Amino acid sequence: THRQFSRARPVLNDVLGDIFTALPFMITIHGYRRDHFQHHRATSTDKDPNWISSLKRTRYRFPRSRANMAWLLLQHCLGVYAFHDIKAALFDAKMTIDTPRSTQLRQIIFAVLVIACASVFHLWPLIGLYWFLPMFTSLMAVLYLRDVAEHHAMPASGLEASRTTLTGSLESFLIAPNAAGFHAEHHLYPSVPFCRLHELHNLLKQKPN
Repeated sequence: THRQFSRARPVLNDVLGDIFTALPFMITIHGYRRDHFQHHRATSTDKDPNWISSLKRTRYRFPRSRANMAWLLLQHCLGVYAFHDIKAALFDAKMTIDTPRSTQLRQIIFAVLVIACASVFHLWPLIGLYWFLPMFTSLMAVLYLRDVAEHHAMPASGLEASRTTLTGSLESFLIAPNAAGFHAEHHLYPSVPFCRLHELHNLLKQKPN
């Protein structure tokens, strides 16, 4: 998204990003970047599309009790909010529409290949069980929990509206892989790759101001 995989050949960021990370979740790197960059520029303000979208949903209003938070996570796991959240990402935030022709071509080719392989090799049951079912249930809970942890119930907007969440090995594996918990560091220095965020975190701790 931040064009750091290849600076010499920027197109690789979109091509590889679409194939291996975005298209399997029905979004595009181009669409996600368009939304994500504006989120970086105006975090938790009326110009932040993510923030404005969350303010319309009561489940993003805090404080909340632990019991209520657990109930909300269970609802996400059951897919209660899946349709609304996926629609918000794909169409309201335009992560899958209004894309360049090259991106549209990748979307078409990816969809055709998935449908063809699933039909020829009779993979629809496996795809439904291990791809679409988790995407509409457990993934929704993980994304909600991370979204809340990253930016909500914070005292200010802008750079001060991002939070670092330190996790153990189990949480890192299941909820915040690729150093996703170091979100404040990511907002401070978006060009730092995920594999260096822990190092950046330790450097920042040495300079409390």
